[in-house]
Amino acid sequence: MKSIFLLLLAFSTTLFADNTSTGTNALLNNTTGTKNVAIGDSAMKSNTSGLNNTSVGYFGLRNNTSGKQNTALGSYSLRYNTTGDDNTAIGFEALKYNTTGDKNTAIGNYALQDNTTGTSNTSIGNYSLSDNDTGDKNTAVGNYSMRSNSSGNDNTSMGNYAMRDNTSGSDNTASGNYALRYNTTGSNNTALGNQSMKANTSGGFNTAIGDDAQLANTTGSYNVSNGNGTLNSANGDSNTAIGYRAGYTNATGSGNVMIGHKAGYNETGSNKLYISNGDTSSPLIHGDFSTQEVTINGNLTVNTLKDSSGNSMVRKVGNVVHIGTNSFTIEDASTSASGKDEIASSINELQIGTSTSHNTTVLGTLSVQTPTSDSHATTKIYVHNSVGVNTNNIQTNAGLININTDNIEKMINGLAQVSAMTGLTTAQNGMSHFSVAIGNYEGESAIAYGLSHHDDENNMMYKLQGSASGNTSSSSLGVGFSF
Repeated sequence: MKSIFLLLLAFSTTLFADNTSTGTNALLNNTTGTKNVAIGDSAMKSNTSGLNNTSVGYFGLRNNTSGKQNTALGSYSLRYNTTGDDNTAIGFEALKYNTTGDKNTAIGNYALQDNTTGTSNTSIGNYSLSDNDTGDKNTAVGNYSMRSNSSGNDNTSMGNYAMRDNTSGSDNTASGNYALRYNTTGSNNTALGNQSMKANTSGGFNTAIGDDAQLANTTGSYNVSNGNGTLNSANGDSNTAIGYRAGYTNATGSGNVMIGHKAGYNETGSNKLYISNGDTSSPLIHGDFSTQEVTINGNLTVNTLKDSSGNSMVRKVGNVVHIGTNSFTIEDASTSASGKDEIASSINELQIGTSTSHNTTVLGTLSVQTPTSDSHATTKIYVHNSVGVNTNNIQTNAGLININTDNIEKMINGLAQVSAMTGLTTAQNGMSHFSVAIGNYEGESAIAYGLSHHDDENNMMYKLQGSASGNTSSSSLGVGFSF
């Protein structure tokens, strides 16, 4: 009988006010606390008014006074908790230093060990969130997951060593072993995949999906990558890479867009566009955002091209290309289709206009071959040479003056017409333009009419112009491309 009494005394089992305690000094100072369970030496020793607590383990909830609805399973679990409520600690020294933090869940040896006032944290895994002090609303799943976090908030890490070194970074999501492993102060990052954003330290607002995605990034921000190894070496900003190892070797470039399997794999610059399905320097689509240039390394088919108001700018009907709402047309035939201004092409012939009264204007320089027939267009040098020869002939042979007077008059008329056409103005970007100009040469006057259209969408310029002086007239057509 004496031995039984001594055994009961050794375990100090107390049943009072729905409390259960087993162990030396367990619930020793409890006064008004109810519905507590304390098992282990000094378990809940300092509890006075706390209720609905469960402590199993040596020094579990040792300093708790009024904290309620806590669960501590494991030696030193919630050891220093005083007034914190609704905490769950399972594992050796889990939530050991928590004092007033509430609604924390720690499962694993040393999980949330250093937490003092942080609230609403969840850590599952040995050493997960073990250094957290005041950080709130963090979730860490995996051994050493977010171990070094002290004040960072609203982070989620899943995987062994995920966000291992984070200290104050907030609003991060890491899923995968070693994801955001070395992040310390970077915030608003999302890393999904083993070793995704492993080296990141302070970069923020990045999204990396795939194993080794943005693996080497340390301080780069605003990057988006989707695919294993995407932006693997990147440390720049505002890059977008989609596809296996897209932008793989780019280390410091920024503002790049790379879409497709290994798109832009060897690109090292900035502000580049790659759309391809392989590692090539000639992707299907390549661009440079800094110069606003796009290159298409293939065929481009467009049936109808409209402006921002929905008006047809370019459309193809059969063999006819219609340009603009007023239907400037280009046709592969000897006679043109219906339209206000037209170009018709056939073998060895190019027809401009729809009637003999059509005027053509050329803005800028018009170059033609040296004429070999009276019906051919002439050149300035040819006219100058002809005038020089005729002048000499006039000086040496007065009888030729009457013969050449008519030709000189025609040439003077022609120069007057060229002068008039030179004065024609050109269209502004995205507009059609009609202009009239007057020219004079050696007393002969000429009038010129011109129609031009600037196709802003395709960087093309079309110009039709004509001029008349005396009994002579001239016309010209120009089509230009900007690149």
